Amino acid sequence: MSVNLLEIGKNLENLGYHRGAEGVKRLISKGLIPKLLPLKAPGESPEAYALRWQVAKLQEQPYNPEMITLTFQKILAPFKIDVPRCDWSKNEIEEPFTFIGIDGEINKKTKEETMLIYFPKEFAGKNELMFWEKIFPELVGSNMPKGPLKDDHDLWGWMKVDKGENSPYRGKREDQLRKDLISQGRVIQTLGLYIFASKINELFTGNRYDEDHSWSFTATRNKKGEVQAANAENDGKIKARAVLLKSVFPNLGAYSAQTLFMARNQTKISA
Repeated sequence: MSVNLLEIGKNLENLGYHRGAEGVKRLISKGLIPKLLPLKAPGESPEAYALRWQVAKLQEQPYNPEMITLTFQKILAPFKIDVPRCDWSKNEIEEPFTFIGIDGEINKKTKEETMLIYFPKEFAGKNELMFWEKIFPELVGSNMPKGPLKDDHDLWGWMKVDKGENSPYRGKREDQLRKDLISQGRVIQTLGLYIFASKINELFTGNRYDEDHSWSFTATRNKKGEVQAANAENDGKIKARAVLLKSVFPNLGAYSAQTLFMARNQTKISA
């Protein structure tokens, strides 16, 4: 059975769901729900509304490992995926990505917005449109390669990713950008991770990746070795196509990812 990400969050009791104004007041006084609850949209299911409650609570404590863990447990519960406790500390979650300029200049004073996500092992390496249509039915009709695709790396679990609707680190060749990110203990997101992180970004902020007409390199290649660039624009459909390795366009960048091991050790992963 297909499950829409915005229609999940099964266990209302665990969210402290009570009917009536008095019940809500009691929950607010206990700190179980935020003071400013999102309003229920017309026709919105109780499950989707309950998940939005959880996301609203997370926005009040965006660097709280326990709150992040609970949120992703509820997001992934319908897929019967066991989400372990987030092992990042509050300070590690809060630490922004280092800005990297077009010329490779490192500017630690400029903050790149990030979010912490849990990317399941069950989703890693999945680049087929058929798979993602089952996870996110709204992606039906996306334009993605039908041939076999291979990822440059195999990352899954808790990781920090770039946030925002405009691809960061634009205006570079793929090999230059990959080298710059590796020097900072990061890698370019694979196509599957890009799709998942874009939907999480939409859930948390209302914006998809590359919604502002930019495109992003991914760490995924076709059988010819051609890198795939992706875009999620305004219609929400994923578009992916091969680009030349030496392509440089002002609106072509990449979203990055960093595991905790990479963050703590600034590990250089060969790609």
